[in-house]
Amino acid sequence: PDSSNSRYGYAMSQGGSLGRYDKLTGNSEGIRPIHPEGLDLRFNWNAAIAHDHFDKKTIYYGSQFVHKSTDRGDSWEIISPDLTTNDPEKQKQNESGGLTIDDTGAENHCTILAISPSPVNKEVIWVGTDDGNIQLTQDGGKSWTNVTPKNIPYPKNGWVAQIKPSTFVPGEAYVVVNNY
Repeated sequence: PDSSNSRYGYAMSQGGSLGRYDKLTGNSEGIRPIHPEGLDLRFNWNAAIAHDHFDKKTIYYGSQFVHKSTDRGDSWEIISPDLTTNDPEKQKQNESGGLTIDDTGAENHCTILAISPSPVNKEVIWVGTDDGNIQLTQDGGKSWTNVTPKNIPYPKNGWVAQIKPSTFVPGEAYVVVNNY
């Protein structure tokens, strides 16, 4: 749901399809971001979407980049570089074993699974990918740091499925990693 007006909401489906709906009229509008230079975007089957805690018209959506809209999806800007490993060996969904091409988007890899803006500091956004990266910006997307743990047991290339920022400390978050 749109956190500023429950009449509206967002829905996504495979391939990065994203729409904004109006419960009152029943209308929906496609608002999927595109790359300004025509670059192919990789969206997970369950692409990440999040509201900004400080500006209720701002939403974030994840491909291999973080897309930001300050007008509920009418326009988009990219606020990150590719935050995944961008490993070409994990991007062969068009081959699918040579039998059929995966048209569903279920086999997309090197994508963003979690976008979690901090409720404490408007400049802090956490991102998790399906190839093991935990990325952090502390300046609203101007710069990003890969904070994937190096010195604790951590599933290499695991799916960073959820990130929950602390409601007290801007630089702290709880992370769920699936080791599929």
